[in-house]
Amino acid sequence: MQNIKPHLAASVLISALAWANPGVAQIADVSVEAVSAFGDISVEIVDAFGDQEWEVLGECSGFPDQEIEFVNYFGDITVEIVDAFGDQSICITNADELDDELREKLGLND
Repeated sequence: MQNIKPHLAASVLISALAWANPGVAQIADVSVEAVSAFGDISVEIVDAFGDQEWEVLGECSGFPDQEIEFVNYFGDITVEIVDAFGDQSICITNADELDDELREKLGLND
């Protein structure tokens, strides 16, 4: 059996604890603000086979990186919301202002 270097063992332990504990804060790739018109991009949320997969981490504060207009049809891109391992992880800067239907689609009502 090989000796594991102490700093490697600590890194492995910290990683394991982070994965095991959902309360550990995650960092989003992109922070977005949901807008009703004239967003940087329009996004249609689909159940499967979207152009991208997004993992929604929840609400965040600060200035958004992008303004997203969520539409029901003919968005610039289609996005599937996933629980983990999405193409991008996002947080929503104005999640408390969203209607219940959009919150549900984004998985924020859990």
